[in-house]
Amino acid sequence: MQDKYALFIIFVILCFLAGCGYSSPYSQTTDYDRDHDGQVTIYLQMWDNKTNLLGFQATIQQSLTNWLKKSQRYILTQNRDSADFILSGQIHSVEIPGLSFGQYDRATEIRINTRLSYQLLDTNTQKIVMVKSGFLKQQTSAVGSDSVHTKSNQQAALTVMADSLADEIYIQLFYLFTRNDLTEERQIMPTDDITILE
Repeated sequence: MQDKYALFIIFVILCFLAGCGYSSPYSQTTDYDRDHDGQVTIYLQMWDNKTNLLGFQATIQQSLTNWLKKSQRYILTQNRDSADFILSGQIHSVEIPGLSFGQYDRATEIRINTRLSYQLLDTNTQKIVMVKSGFLKQQTSAVGSDSVHTKSNQQAALTVMADSLADEIYIQLFYLFTRNDLTEERQIMPTDDITILE
């Protein structure tokens, strides 16, 4: 008898919670969601690479693809004309100074300093709705016993850098495409160097 009573109480509580109008603010969409189905279509434009880091733009492209596929909110399209938004970026410059030195002043560790920018274009209004310009990403890399190993270590460091960059963009997109359920405003991740344009 007590089990039936407990089940009844649980059922009443669940019905109350289901009908009380609560909804997670993180599941709410903004006006950027064209169909209000919780999904947006994004075209990933290959980044413009103005450096001698050949292929780094492809590494970034792959990392962005991997991260955005983690969420059902984003639909990646190969058709630029059918996209709701176009995400593009630029690799401005790269510097690779020695970070630590060993015997005979031989570098044992290097730091890859890469300056980047990215933006998100709303294809409906042709306005840039998110931009981050001229920021610096850094990653360290060990110097190998020969040039082949050094190059391999550098490529691994660039892959880590691209993954970190894609992760940051993924988080910024999440905050752009969600809103606070109480204020009906977009929740923007607080940073010092990201600009959201109305």
